[in-house]
Amino acid sequence: MCPYIHIGGVELPVYGILIIISFIGGLFLCSSLGRFYGIQPKYVVCSGTFVAAGMLIGAKILYGFTKLPAFISDYDAVYGELSFSQKAEFLFGGYVFYGGLLGAIAGVILFCHVFHFDKGSLLNILTPLVPFGQSFGRIGCFFGGCCYGIKYDGMFAVQFPYNEFSPDLSLYPRFPVQLLEAFLCFILFIALFIFTRKKVPGKGTSLGVYFICYGIIRFGLEFLRGDTIRGIWFGLSTSQWISLILIPAGVFLVINSRKVQK
Repeated sequence: MCPYIHIGGVELPVYGILIIISFIGGLFLCSSLGRFYGIQPKYVVCSGTFVAAGMLIGAKILYGFTKLPAFISDYDAVYGELSFSQKAEFLFGGYVFYGGLLGAIAGVILFCHVFHFDKGSLLNILTPLVPFGQSFGRIGCFFGGCCYGIKYDGMFAVQFPYNEFSPDLSLYPRFPVQLLEAFLCFILFIALFIFTRKKVPGKGTSLGVYFICYGIIRFGLEFLRGDTIRGIWFGLSTSQWISLILIPAGVFLVINSRKVQK
């Protein structure tokens, strides 16, 4: 585990560095798809500012939603005496991917509305960026010791050192679920990039295919997660409930885009 690197006396988070590198690199990769949809690459790159802002805001808001039940139930005993900044840090100190995804989509829609681009085409172009960034982000999670796996002592088991932010992490060997998700997301990126480039699908189809594929991946991987930071509702995590919404939404997008294309 290596959550930080030190360069010239400056401490930098590995997760943050990987996210920035993957976002910039993935954005330029996806911008090459613009010519298949009549959108110049420079405009695809410019849309990245809206995507980044929406992703950050959405990820924070959904994280706060997952922490809200504990905040309300323990407010008098634990959080009532904290300062406003400490309360805000508890509620919005982390990120939830699905919130970032919804925020990024909202950013694309806003960009298209302001600058008069076709949102279906731009969503197709930018969709491969999502699993590309996820693959690097989950590697960052592995180095940071978050989003860790269940207790596991078989092949590829990982023993993490003690982490004061996740004290239960080092108690047992863990399944490297972060690396498995990183691998699956990178495969999904390659498949979506080729699909979006070669097939030139109907508007929004790539996003629909991503919803279906990642919804299935994430629902299954949640059973291998050992942390409960996402919250558990009726035996399923918040991410699994969102996955169950995402899959039929993806089917709807694919079917609807084909109808529009015809």
